[in-house]
Amino acid sequence: MAHILEKPIGAMRKELFDELLESVKQAAAIERGEMKPSRVFVMDQKNEVRKARASLGLSQNKFAALLGISSATLKNWEQGRRHPPDQKLFRAPWGSEYARPSSPHSGA
Repeated sequence: MAHILEKPIGAMRKELFDELLESVKQAAAIERGEMKPSRVFVMDQKNEVRKARASLGLSQNKFAALLGISSATLKNWEQGRRHPPDQKLFRAPWGSEYARPSSPHSGA
């Protein structure tokens, strides 16, 4: 049996366009301060995990391997979706004047 559309395709496209147009109008009103956003995302710029990895100059994959975790776990930590068991572990003195920790794979 043939499936019967409840709305013609043109009407569905117009409905989607109207919804998109309303979203753009709301975004402009939020930008002007005339409307509050329905949700806000805050990025933690002081993410210790990301800082530690950057100070070592390692890719996410290499840093995850060094820590013995999956790269997906590291990405979640860096993006603030999840948190490591103890962020203080990443406040180690790994800056340029300190030696880098050796990798179990480096032979050091």
